[in-house]
This record gives sequence, structure tokens and C-alpha cells, in this order.
Amino acid sequence: MSEENRFSLEDKLRFSELYLKKAESILREFDDLYEKGFFLNLCNRAYYVVFNMSKSLLILSGRDPQTEREVKYLLYVALPHEKEMHRLLRDLEHYRSIADYDLVMDDDISPEEALEVKEKAKMYVEIAKGIRESLVRSLAGEEINKKPHRRSNYPRPPER
Repeated sequence: MSEENRFSLEDKLRFSELYLKKAESILREFDDLYEKGFFLNLCNRAYYVVFNMSKSLLILSGRDPQTEREVKYLLYVALPHEKEMHRLLRDLEHYRSIADYDLVMDDDISPEEALEVKEKAKMYVEIAKGIRESLVRSLAGEEINKKPHRRSNYPRPPER
């Protein structure tokens, strides 16, 4: 069984919705993190918003990447023309790397940078939601086309 056919349509839709809800749940933390000055946590969480939204898209194609590396690779393969998404992903990955791996503190990231990170994550979600809606419509159309059509009451045209 190919990777793309591993999940039923219902599974793809359900899992995609769960990843979407997870990303939206993290987004709801942003204002609180920002107001409290937890800018490093905001940068970390922004990256995971993007990670979960990306998985929401990829699962619709039947792919279930487990690592960040797989998510990034498959996202580039599946959506090569979505330059803005890829740029936002790179930017947020950069901030997450600083927040998690560099020797920095919350006050090393300015409120303006934290606000920019917050807005980029929200922008990514909006772009991804639009793509997700298109993918869901496409999958629903494929499912309709798989169902047997009712036979027509009209006679077939004569063969030539």
C-alpha cells in the first residue's frame, strides 16, 4: 500500500482537523505569552503552530511525517509554489532555533520581534487554511467521482 493510500478519506479529514485544532490552540496562548514577556516561549510555540498546520496539510495527501525534517521536505515537495509559506517557515524556524538553542533570555528578543513572530505564525495559519480548504474540496470531489454513477435512461449513441 502506498503512503498516499494509507489513510481513508475519513481518517485524512479527521487527522487534518486535529492538527488544525492543535495549531489553533497554540495560537490562543500567544497573547498571554506576549503580555507576560515570555518572548522565547512565544518563538518556540510559533514554530509549533507552523509544524502542526503543515502536518494538517500533509495528512490530506496521505503523508504522516514524524520529524520536523520530514515535514519541511514533504511541504516543499507537496507545495513547491507556496513561496510565502516556505519563507514564513524558515523565519519561524530561525526564531525557534534562537529561542531554544542559543544562550539568550526573554529580554534578548524585543517586543517588536516577538510581535513579528506572532504575526508571521498567524499569517502562515491563514495561508495554510486556504490551501487546506482547497485540498478538502478536492478530496471530496475525488470521493464523489469514485462512487458509481446512476445509469442513464437515455439510449447510448450508435457507435461509428
